[in-house]
Amino acid sequence: MISLRGSLERREGSIITVYQVLSAETAAQLAKDHGLSLFFIDGHMTTCKADLLEQAARTLRFPGYFGFNWDALEDCLTDLSWLEPSNGYLIIWGCASKLKMMYPHDFRTAMDIWESAVTFWASRSTPMYVIVQVDEP
Repeated sequence: MISLRGSLERREGSIITVYQVLSAETAAQLAKDHGLSLFFIDGHMTTCKADLLEQAARTLRFPGYFGFNWDALEDCLTDLSWLEPSNGYLIIWGCASKLKMMYPHDFRTAMDIWESAVTFWASRSTPMYVIVQVDEP
């Protein structure tokens, strides 16, 4: 947990891969401690690309025009204007191993999009952290 807290201290955003379950209480405390808006994508419900897009749209309250494709995901992750103003974002993608094992190409594409969003927000001095929980390296 110390390294996770240290990653959040940098205030520049990052993608953080963890190999243990992060409890809802721990996630809420991390978000509170660092003044971040918290979003949890339930990986138990994401076994394919369509599931991930649906979960992301629901969790991050994407607008009705969200197109349910990779480009639309990146567009919405680099906007977020419909959310309350925030000092930063903490997105936890729990149990991401299902998509990683079943559709590795889609998993990699999703990771690239998360990285793009993190970079975008960092350039605007707003940190975005994406914690991706997987079972194994």
